[in-house]
Amino acid sequence: MELSPASFPVTLLVIPCVLALALKILLAWYNWQYIKRSNVLIVLFIATLFGLNFGELLLFLFAHHPESIFALIGLKWVYVFAILMSQCFLLLSLDIAGRLTKTVFYVAAVVTIVGALEIVLPVGVLDGVESIGYSLTRIPGDQYWMFQLIFLGGVLVGFVALIHTVTSDKLGRGALQKRKAKALLIGTMPIILVSFVVAVLMQLGFAVNYSVVGTFAIIFLLWVLIIVEHKENLYGFLGKVPTTSEYNLSIKLNRAIANFDLEKIQRLTEEALIPEAISRCNGNLTHAAKLLGVSRNTLSRRIAQFEEREAQLNPHPSLKD
Repeated sequence: MELSPASFPVTLLVIPCVLALALKILLAWYNWQYIKRSNVLIVLFIATLFGLNFGELLLFLFAHHPESIFALIGLKWVYVFAILMSQCFLLLSLDIAGRLTKTVFYVAAVVTIVGALEIVLPVGVLDGVESIGYSLTRIPGDQYWMFQLIFLGGVLVGFVALIHTVTSDKLGRGALQKRKAKALLIGTMPIILVSFVVAVLMQLGFAVNYSVVGTFAIIFLLWVLIIVEHKENLYGFLGKVPTTSEYNLSIKLNRAIANFDLEKIQRLTEEALIPEAISRCNGNLTHAAKLLGVSRNTLSRRIAQFEEREAQLNPHPSLKD
């Protein structure tokens, strides 16, 4: 007997969905003191993630009753929150990149409202709903392209903004912003990958939806969003991700500590902290020295020593540039 997703008892899929929701609530409750002090865009982003999870539960509950009005309401709920999530991601990414302006914010708000109205209207983005056994999926309307444009456009532009922030050589808003951008890129990777695969399968005519895999990807993103607002946790998180500069520094420091190499530990620490302090102070050495707790002359001398060592290996632009 062939085993297909449609042959799964819905309860088997509702359980992990409820578990995922419970984990989100527990994670949010445990970190509530941090969340309420976070960037308002992060709070809104987290709210949209919860909204998507509730919508998914509705799709499971009415999986065998696609004719019910609640089935259509549940599907439209998911699509509205998908647009809200993509626009929150866009605004948060632009904010981290230092590119968020009032004009951009208002344009995103208008786009979100128009997209949500197109979904809510009786005819437009969605013409109906059909069962795929374990959940529900959409019957696309004539304006379905609008949802795809708004959702994918928001995610793509936000993704490009984060990549630009991570790869930019300019001081910009500082090393902390680059770390935030790097962490958010890592956090959104699973969601973007799952969304892309599901979108491609839908276009090819397969009866699938975001379902269970997506909701656990959202938990990972929620965890990363909370981490992003804590400098210490942020560095620790990136220090565990291979290929990142934080990971490489962590490996070097651990080796130096294991070998009791005090001189190397001091050098590695200075090479990590000095550029970040200068970056955070937008190139102002006086402010950077104060942040590091040393005099400006001491900082200048350390920079000269650092650049001398670097010049012996690979020529790099001056820290002062």
